[in-house]
Amino acid sequence: MRRIPITSIAILIFATLSLAGCGGRFAIRPYASPSVARTISGGIAVLPFDNLSETRSAGKSIENMVLIELLKHSRVRFVNPGEVSQALQEERIRLATSISRESLRNLGSRLGVGAVVQGVVQEYALQRITAAGGSGEIPVVSITIRVLDVRSGDIVWAVTVTRRGNDHEKIFGIGRVDSLELLAQDVAETIASSFGKSIRTAESSGRGQGRTSP
Repeated sequence: MRRIPITSIAILIFATLSLAGCGGRFAIRPYASPSVARTISGGIAVLPFDNLSETRSAGKSIENMVLIELLKHSRVRFVNPGEVSQALQEERIRLATSISRESLRNLGSRLGVGAVVQGVVQEYALQRITAAGGSGEIPVVSITIRVLDVRSGDIVWAVTVTRRGNDHEKIFGIGRVDSLELLAQDVAETIASSFGKSIRTAESSGRGQGRTSP
């Protein structure tokens, strides 16, 4: 049975991180398929995130952060996590980031959604650094998010974000983030905001095409 890999060439090519130069905020450049708005219009299920970091609770913690921010920035319907968990059990799916196309279609049909969100936490830890002013620790967060069409298994939206607490540090430590949780929250908010923007752009493009069609 053919399985959808946890990583793909599409993510490596299109899902890149771009840091903004001021304000402590950063922008991301996700991969967004032209069909993303249509695909998610039927609803989305956020699957349990895979945790590859050394922090045991990171997967669930980041999953919750991302879901909350997606609810804020997207108007699409999201399935209750309890329903998602029950459906995964009934479909006997143990690892949500490695799922057969058949199981993905069955899961989508059972939950009544057009797409699912897969997440992988690569890093979620404090990293020790040594600089001219001395040594210390900075938080590091790295997350990959993918949105899959449940019918085809195709990726319709994806991004990988890696950020460190000193990415925007200025003189006297201005702009530095020392809290791992705050850094993760900022990453989750930025991902969700970018996702919402991609949807609005796709919807706008679709309406424009509709007006110019013969």
